[in-house]
Amino acid sequence: MPPSRKPLRSSPDPNPEPKANHMTKFYALIAAAAVCAPVAMSLMNQAALIVA
Repeated sequence: MPPSRKPLRSSPDPNPEPKANHMTKFYALIAAAAVCAPVAMSLMNQAALIVA
């Protein structure tokens, strides 16, 4: 059996990324910011108290 040859030009993606997956990434980013923001704020507050 001869080896299969790839086409010279790549065809468009048959399964483009659905919009729901795009929004899931957005919500995950918002959730990560909501978790990290209080930690960052308390860290900056503590650093300001140490410096002052």
